Amino acid sequence: MRITALFSLLLVVVFGAFFDNRPVELELIKALPVEERTEPSGLTIRDGRLFVVSDNDDQTIYELHIRESAAVLEPHVRFNAPSLEGVRKLDFEGISQDKEGDFYLVSESTSRVLRVSKDGQKTEWVTPDLREEGRKKGLFQVNNGGLEGIACVSSRHFYLCAERQERGIIEFKTRGHQISTEVWNCEKRDWDPPYDRPADFSDLFLDGNRLYALMRADEGIAEMGLDTDSFRAKRFWSFGRTVHDPAYSYRDATYGKAEGLCMDQKRIYVILDNNLDSRTNNAEDTRPLFFIFRRP
Repeated sequence: MRITALFSLLLVVVFGAFFDNRPVELELIKALPVEERTEPSGLTIRDGRLFVVSDNDDQTIYELHIRESAAVLEPHVRFNAPSLEGVRKLDFEGISQDKEGDFYLVSESTSRVLRVSKDGQKTEWVTPDLREEGRKKGLFQVNNGGLEGIACVSSRHFYLCAERQERGIIEFKTRGHQISTEVWNCEKRDWDPPYDRPADFSDLFLDGNRLYALMRADEGIAEMGLDTDSFRAKRFWSFGRTVHDPAYSYRDATYGKAEGLCMDQKRIYVILDNNLDSRTNNAEDTRPLFFIFRRP
């Protein structure tokens, strides 16, 4: 009886701690202003090199270089996407790469994925418009709430996230001429929201078989696990303390600003899109910020 009681108590403690949902606060290693007049919207890493896409530049993939006092964006490849009827702005919101080094960009305005060869010479749309599939599960119901991030499993297999109201994850696969699309509505939070903001996703990153989601509104990162019929947060890491530090905060705190996520074995990288908002401690500084955190 004593062993049973002890075991029961242990379960209560373990599950109580899980459902208490107190996030792990990430330890900041370095915060750097981004020296480029653009608005970062997606971030990825391959072989130690960081790449950025901007939602106000339809023709450039940038490489991010870490300097002593700043993060510098330099054009890595220029490209031209195949034209789509009636589309004037592609609004790229996420970036990922496959094992061969080709890039995959997610376009919010078209709800499609664009493949860009590693040298930028070849481009093609590799998915159809995914809005119809997403709307069947309640996604894509509001303006500016479309596709926001991408994680590339392979050149034929992607995870995509719908931003907000309602947020969700889409898995897209092709095999020959066969297309498979599965959609999960992830509107439900697994913790009490720290701010009065709609639940959202702003980027995805795949590390091996672990899928991580950047949550701008909650100012954190969650490892997502497929739990029966939905993706659910398995653990949550917060960077709220950092972005509210007067040294790094912005004047407009209505919404979160984190737009890009990637990581390696030791570090987590997050880039902000501040929409030219000025810093709390310097009204003349409107640069985005790039954070490097220690990975728990």
